[in-house]
Amino acid sequence: MNKKGYTAEEAASLLLRDSNLSEWQVGFLAVALDEVAEHHERIDSADKRIACYECADELTQMNSQHRGSIEPVVYAVTGLSFNVSWQGGYGERTFFVDQYQRRDLLPRTDFDALHDGRGWGSNAHRHALRAQFDTKETV
Repeated sequence: MNKKGYTAEEAASLLLRDSNLSEWQVGFLAVALDEVAEHHERIDSADKRIACYECADELTQMNSQHRGSIEPVVYAVTGLSFNVSWQGGYGERTFFVDQYQRRDLLPRTDFDALHDGRGWGSNAHRHALRAQFDTKETV
């Protein structure tokens, strides 16, 4: 990918292009990118790369009142492999799409089975979701 810098919103739009999601839904991924970057900084991680599974995980933790809007975003992310780096602090971050690749989406029934009986956003759901990504490929 090119090394052009993007706002969180622009990076999310680039990553979710052709997903048929609304601008508002794409905004959830923008928030997730910022939140994951903030988490990396809070734990003082030297690694300034965000993998798609980290965004999927963060999305499942967002307010449950938005689940109906967030769930399609999480589903779209299962069809991606990406990592994004950033520079700058909160509110001033520039994101760089270092790697981006489309992959097959999970069949919808398999996606739904990830949280059936576990609860949306539960640790068991997040673990099952993370297992759908090749973490070596996206880090």
